[in-house]
Amino acid sequence: MNFRSLKFSIFQAPPHKWLLVAIAWEIIMIAGIDPISVRVERLGIRIPSLEDIGIILAFGAVLFIAMELLKAFLRKKMYSNGKAAPLLAEPSTDLKY
Repeated sequence: MNFRSLKFSIFQAPPHKWLLVAIAWEIIMIAGIDPISVRVERLGIRIPSLEDIGIILAFGAVLFIAMELLKAFLRKKMYSNGKAAPLLAEPSTDLKY
């Protein structure tokens, strides 16, 4: 969700409907596999411990904060001279093959 835009914060960008549907679908699929012990044994799925979940959440939080700080830095740099400057160079229209 955080990588949808380099210009807007996650709180400013409108939610993308299909991305939310995909996330919900994955959660439903994981929840559907969990109670079926035969599939869990055959697929070698291990239920994560609280330590594993803590590590995942910690790395996710670090990545989330780093991306939001990067976006804030880019927005500040883009508007630092009083007018909007492009963050990236515009693509060239004269392609030579």
